[in-house]
Amino acid sequence: MRFEMFGLVFPEIGAQEFDLVRALNHGNLPKHYLSPPGQGARWLRSYVQDYLKEEIAAEGLVRNLPAFANFLEAAALSDSKAVNLKNIARDCGVSGPAVRE
Repeated sequence: MRFEMFGLVFPEIGAQEFDLVRALNHGNLPKHYLSPPGQGARWLRSYVQDYLKEEIAAEGLVRNLPAFANFLEAAALSDSKAVNLKNIARDCGVSGPAVRE
């Protein structure tokens, strides 16, 4: 069984309660939007990390998993540096276009 939670909509928040800055910084998921000040960003960061982790893993399953695992390691090691596709391709043992894709 799968459950999906969507962001709050205008009738659920109400015109008087809506805070654009809060919505932009925390998102509109109920737990995030309604959390006490200072906690919404933590909820949103956790959600994004889990969501991105699932999406990246799903992408890896569709393609060449060993090469994708090598790519993730190379990408993590080059975090905050200029991206050099040729170096990452060489480290992963795949072509430059494969890394770009």
